[in-house]
Amino acid sequence: MIKINLTPEEELQNPLWYVPDLIMVVVVCAFGFFSAQYMLGIVEGDKKIVQAEIITVESRTAELDQDVKAYDAEMNRLRQIQEKLLGVGDLSSSKIQKFQPIIAVEHLQNLKPDGVWFSEFRFDGLKSEGENESYLDGGKIIISGHSLDNLIVAEFITALRATQTQDTDPSDFRTLVYFNKIDLKWTNLGSKSFGDKVKQEVVSFDLVLEYKARPLLRSETLSSFHKIKSIVGL
Repeated sequence: MIKINLTPEEELQNPLWYVPDLIMVVVVCAFGFFSAQYMLGIVEGDKKIVQAEIITVESRTAELDQDVKAYDAEMNRLRQIQEKLLGVGDLSSSKIQKFQPIIAVEHLQNLKPDGVWFSEFRFDGLKSEGENESYLDGGKIIISGHSLDNLIVAEFITALRATQTQDTDPSDFRTLVYFNKIDLKWTNLGSKSFGDKVKQEVVSFDLVLEYKARPLLRSETLSSFHKIKSIVGL
């Protein structure tokens, strides 16, 4: 029986022929392992960053939830305040509208200086245009009167005009009614007899006065409420 050795001659001469290939395989495996570890480290770092961002977002979301709750509470409080203001405005406006003519007459009586007297006095209705609030509706008073002097008439008109700038006190309706238009229609200097007395020189005049009522709140306050109402959809 003849045995034939088919082992390559290089292997017979170098029994450690596989060592270089083994080293190459080990190097490749080691490189792959450390590369994988490096990539895992990067992934873990990115994961930690993402987790930190998630925690930050959750924290901010919780803060926003608190802000939203506080905002909702403020809006509810604003609605309640507005409802109260509307209720008070409705009650007060009806009272102001009812007593406007009486308050206007009281203004005339209180502001009339000595030396002025009225001979004719009548009311005429006045409808406001473009006004939503009924308590702003006013009226008209037509006065015929006499005075001892032109300067006294001028003093009377100045006092009536001052009602436009008087301080407003919601608890005193008299401060809410003012004369918005004062028109001196006619004046005449002549003599007039007073009973058995000798005729005296007097000034006769005709005045047309328009009166209105100002809002209980300042215009900028009402404007702010209307803006907030339009923004939040009240």
